[in-house]
Amino acid sequence: MKAASREALMWLNNLQGQDHVLHFGTSKASLTGVGVARNGSNAVQLVMKLARGSQYYWRVNVAVAGKVNYVGDEWSFTTI
Repeated sequence: MKAASREALMWLNNLQGQDHVLHFGTSKASLTGVGVARNGSNAVQLVMKLARGSQYYWRVNVAVAGKVNYVGDEWSFTTI
């Protein structure tokens, strides 16, 4: 029996952050907001299926007091 797929991204939170906004895409130029982690959560479940052998990019921006104060570093990974 094959386990259900659970694509998600997880990170270490900014201590002052209230909302952590995940930006995700297939290129640095295509990063778009795909989810928000609130109330101390540090993960967002992806709604899309990831393709094998594909490269993906992501970044987490941190909002404090309702506005984005910190733009995160961009990261990438390749699925196997």
